Amino acid sequence: MHEALTIYGLAMGYDSAVVAGRYGYAVQHTERPGFRAVGAFAETGAGGGETAERLVGFGYGYVVAPGQWWHDQVRAALDRRTAKRWLPDAFEVCELHVHPDHQSRGLGRRLLHALVTDIPHPAALLSTPDADTKAFRLYHADGFVDLARGYHFPGDSRPFAILGARLPSVPANRCIRTTRTGRTAERERSPADTRVDVVVIGSGHNGLVAACYLARAGLSVEVVESDAVLGGAVSTVERWPGVLVDRGSSAHVIIRQSGIVEELDLAAHGLRYIDCDPWGFAPAPSPGTDGPDGRPLVFSVDLDATCASIAEACGSEDAEAYRRFVEVWGPRSRAVAASFGRSPTAAGLLRSFWPLGAPADGRPRTPGGELAVDFLGSGDALLDRWFGSERLKAALAWFGAQSGPPMSEPGTAAMVAWFALLHDVPPGHPVGGSGGLTAALRHRLESDGGRVVLGDGAAQLLTADDGAGGRRITGVRTVGGRRIEADAVVAACHVLVTRSWPGSTHHRPSPTPTRRSATASGWSSARSPTHPGLPRRRPRTGAPGAPAALHRPRGARLRARRLGRRAAPALPVPLAMCFSASDDTLAPPGQHVVTIWGQWYPYALADGADWDTLAESEAQRLVAAVDRYAPGFADSVQRLHVQTPLALERELSLLRGNVMHVEMGLASMFAFRPTPALSGYAVPGLSGLYLAGASTHPGGGVSGNSGRTSARVLLADRRALPRARATTGRALRRAVTRMRRTSS
Repeated sequence: MHEALTIYGLAMGYDSAVVAGRYGYAVQHTERPGFRAVGAFAETGAGGGETAERLVGFGYGYVVAPGQWWHDQVRAALDRRTAKRWLPDAFEVCELHVHPDHQSRGLGRRLLHALVTDIPHPAALLSTPDADTKAFRLYHADGFVDLARGYHFPGDSRPFAILGARLPSVPANRCIRTTRTGRTAERERSPADTRVDVVVIGSGHNGLVAACYLARAGLSVEVVESDAVLGGAVSTVERWPGVLVDRGSSAHVIIRQSGIVEELDLAAHGLRYIDCDPWGFAPAPSPGTDGPDGRPLVFSVDLDATCASIAEACGSEDAEAYRRFVEVWGPRSRAVAASFGRSPTAAGLLRSFWPLGAPADGRPRTPGGELAVDFLGSGDALLDRWFGSERLKAALAWFGAQSGPPMSEPGTAAMVAWFALLHDVPPGHPVGGSGGLTAALRHRLESDGGRVVLGDGAAQLLTADDGAGGRRITGVRTVGGRRIEADAVVAACHVLVTRSWPGSTHHRPSPTPTRRSATASGWSSARSPTHPGLPRRRPRTGAPGAPAALHRPRGARLRARRLGRRAAPALPVPLAMCFSASDDTLAPPGQHVVTIWGQWYPYALADGADWDTLAESEAQRLVAAVDRYAPGFADSVQRLHVQTPLALERELSLLRGNVMHVEMGLASMFAFRPTPALSGYAVPGLSGLYLAGASTHPGGGVSGNSGRTSARVLLADRRALPRARATTGRALRRAVTRMRRTSS
């Protein structure tokens, strides 16, 4: 690798610092699907009359896919029709370089031919400086045509040309797939390509969790995914060279309370979490000044340290109230966490919450009516009963609001009270990005014999008559035409997507309004944001925001009304996160990745406005909101990537940009999620079809509970069938015996 990068630097005229920065992501490229490399060598004297070989030229490439920085840049540079014709399953000639001392000898042409000959892809694509160079003339002479000219890649002032060449087509009766090692393999396609016990649709973390539990139970499992990137909203991609950015979730909270990581032994499959501790930070209204208004709120796992911070910023009474709140709501929140791990039946809820409210630690029994008021009330009302400081209530309300609804809505009390558990286990971020979780789940699945196929999602559910007036699942047909026979299917995607497939049940759950959507911005910056009062030893996560906008309940009600007017917030209230300060795998030395999450942005804008036009300006408003509390941050931003509600729908297939699928309000939780008829994870009238994902209990967020419970329901149904058959057989035998006795 070092020899190749030396040639790269000499051929491109880059200095040693640029070449050194290239090493990390050049290594990452070797892990990409379809990776292929060629080299040219020259003989040199090795002493003693012997000869040795020295690398004098090289080329490599791989299959392009959404989520890769180059692919996404090229997709933006091309018009829609050209992108659709050239990008799917194309092979990128990523690097092709010859040492200056060995140029003009035909080595470049031979390397290019060796690299793209006999590869099972329809086209080869590349980018090269848009100038009359030997390389440019070589590509044109060898059949490459212009797809775009004069394009500027971020971070490079030179114009580039994007070129493409058609390659010999893959025979129609052959199927190309990518193996886990990154190589490509071919096999003949037959009418019934595959037979497995279970097909899981969707490689999000819930789908992979379900697949892992099913495979662990001994079933053969295949996961099919339409995206070329593993993990759905729990995935990490290279947005810029060497810069890894989470596409959806970042801080993992609920899954660390669920036991799934331990049950599946994901640490043995590469998952390592870095604790976010402190786990929350709310800036001071007047940073750097004396008195309470100059002190931030810092929330840590250490309850004593958190209460000390609250005492400095809000007073000793609220600090003591916070300690009592954690003592009271800690057991309650653990009961909620337990209920998230079970089916939302009466029995499951009873097991989770009984005997909540019983006398404990010297506290008297809590009356049932008081418990009902606490759990069914709003987060705002709960905070008003416990605390006096608007600063403290605003910070805690904003934490609770990450679940979706404004804290003024009924049933949101438990959402805001969840922070009590973070004094046991803090949020965590996987090393290498959020996608480290789904990568570990995939590795676990494959170790148990399962497999994941990317880039070929489900197109149709295959069904047959069940002999009792209903239908039963017999498999899945994929977009690529592959037919997978199976006894059961787990649809780990949006419930409305499942409903839309041919062959799905005629049962039609009524769609739930998806009011909530979000804008998130990620970028590589020269430094992570610093805030007066935040300990610099662990600047991993923060929640900077404008305190005036966070004051509730009035502020929450105003935000809700703005949603009805389909307008962006007048004053954005950001949640900023920076994980590269503690994980150097995410960005090159001297740079950081910062993600800003802006809650409650509407999918459909009023007055005919569109997100493609407003994305940049709204992102800059979020940057400015952070800069108010971290002066100089805006000037440090080097590159910007914006995810609007529309962009979330395009990239992650999140309908209307709603990361929770179905709104997390009281009317669509527990036994009402997504509808009462579908809350049991199985689909009435279509045996063998099971549901998982954020559309089902317990909802959105990174928990894995939905996938695990769906797998448990499926396994219980499989065990019940032999028992039912045995019971029926015994009953028939007894009936026959009685008939014989009667006749005799």
